[in-house]
Amino acid sequence: MTNVQVRDVPDDVVVALRAEARESGRSLQQHLLAVLVEHTARARRDALFASLDAALGDEPVLTVDAAEAIRAEREKRERVARRSPKLALAMAERHRWAGLE
Repeated sequence: MTNVQVRDVPDDVVVALRAEARESGRSLQQHLLAVLVEHTARARRDALFASLDAALGDEPVLTVDAAEAIRAEREKRERVARRSPKLALAMAERHRWAGLE
């Protein structure tokens, strides 16, 4: 890893950073590294979202109404359950086994 040195940091900023480090149970070095990593991750994430926004434009990402899709799936399960309780139990068991609860 590369070392980074920052000069002429105002005293009040150093005091605040030391307090944040102490509150989080880290050394000042660990805290500053965490702050830099978080800042970089946020900048990358913001850049990714900006590029996605530019690529997608005003087109909706979801073309299906989520509430309507959930409602339709529930109605389908209820119809199956009314017709064949054994099949409904088998389907529920399969979903639970696959971790789809």
